Amino acid sequence: MIFRFLAFIGAMLAVRPCLAQTDSAAFQITPFVNVNAGGIFGEQTTGTILTLVSGVRMNRFFTGVGAGYEIDDYWKSAPLVAVLGYDIVRGRNSVFYTQMNGGFAKAWARRGVETENFYRHDGGYQLHPMAGLRMGGARWHMYFQFGYRIQHFHYSQEVRNWIWGYPSGTVTIHQRSDRVSFTVGFGWG
Repeated sequence: MIFRFLAFIGAMLAVRPCLAQTDSAAFQITPFVNVNAGGIFGEQTTGTILTLVSGVRMNRFFTGVGAGYEIDDYWKSAPLVAVLGYDIVRGRNSVFYTQMNGGFAKAWARRGVETENFYRHDGGYQLHPMAGLRMGGARWHMYFQFGYRIQHFHYSQEVRNWIWGYPSGTVTIHQRSDRVSFTVGFGWG
């Protein structure tokens, strides 16, 4: 899936010189980069997120790829996501948009619980729909985003050999973490 998405982005960037010969007022492709930082808030946990997204805008649509780092009370994760979005309302110096991030996040347990058991962390997929406000001039922008992150974690736990008996084997755990997110960012393009 990621390979197909990257191939699509590569094809769009490859045909960009051909598209420049058409009516530029009707169809524009503009690259962009943004960095967002903020918080995530759930029922049992809060944390911080940092995300870097790079992609292209094609009139009202935009697409790209992103990487980030997230840390909360129980987990640290490094997500790699595909980004799809649409500019809903355009003002003079601001745009209200909707965006969907989806991908995979490698995750590690944060707390020192590994002293009693052996853990194998696999991470899991995430979906992150959001709405945002992009404000600024022709080149530099400020972003305010509000969203709902659905994150799945998979990890295995194997009990070590204790004094009173042998381990009971490996247990695989699937955990879902739904959280609200709010981020502020800066970008170019």
